[in-house]
Amino acid sequence: YAASTIRLTLSLLKRVLTFGQRRGVVMRNVADLAQPPVAPTKPRDGLTVEQARRLLQACRGERYGPLITLSLLLGLRPGEASGLTWPQVHLDTDPATLTVEHSLRRQPDGTLTLAPPKTASSRRTLALPPPCITALRAQQALQDKDRRAAGTAWSNPLLLVFTTDTGSPLDPSNVRRALTRIAETAGIGHVHPHQLRHATASLLSDAGVPLEDIADTLGHRSVTITADIYRHPLQSVRTRHVHAMTALAAPE
Repeated sequence: YAASTIRLTLSLLKRVLTFGQRRGVVMRNVADLAQPPVAPTKPRDGLTVEQARRLLQACRGERYGPLITLSLLLGLRPGEASGLTWPQVHLDTDPATLTVEHSLRRQPDGTLTLAPPKTASSRRTLALPPPCITALRAQQALQDKDRRAAGTAWSNPLLLVFTTDTGSPLDPSNVRRALTRIAETAGIGHVHPHQLRHATASLLSDAGVPLEDIADTLGHRSVTITADIYRHPLQSVRTRHVHAMTALAAPE
């Protein structure tokens, strides 16, 4: 099992036994004495810089292209991207920004609705690089076209940025299928929506962005999560230390 699975299992056992201890069902919480085995963290594969470029190129002209572009360039969780609303998008400010305030989630009755983001740190405002601005303006034009074509059938009460052609929320399974098709067109193979977020961390790290800034961009509670799970090295030879250490060893 992955390290996270083992930690969660032990945490659940501790809570259950604490519940029983308070009610006199058990005398002590034996889970507190447990030493869980060290399990390897199982990172998800990211994308290389070249694969990311090919994926972005393949997104051009695709209905789901703007959503995939934002997910890759901003590291949005799938629910955060699908739950993005127009009031949280500001394209005419300097810099242009979007704010993550919601996540699209499926309710027990099967409906899709907006819910609070995963954690408090998930609420964040991100400046938009030019490709994201272009993608969002293209999405505006597409949604205007859909609205005119749908007529009275159009309904988007949540003011979602990404919708079906009648304004309803996007089904996550349809997003997955679209991403798989576009990735295969780009010659990358199967790509899961969560891989885009992992790829964001790796690409930013490879570009020299500090780990703390990457964690802020992704909305992580801890830099450790970013370093251990989401950041995958893209270069087999580490070179960033060379300049600093050369300067340190240079004669005065």
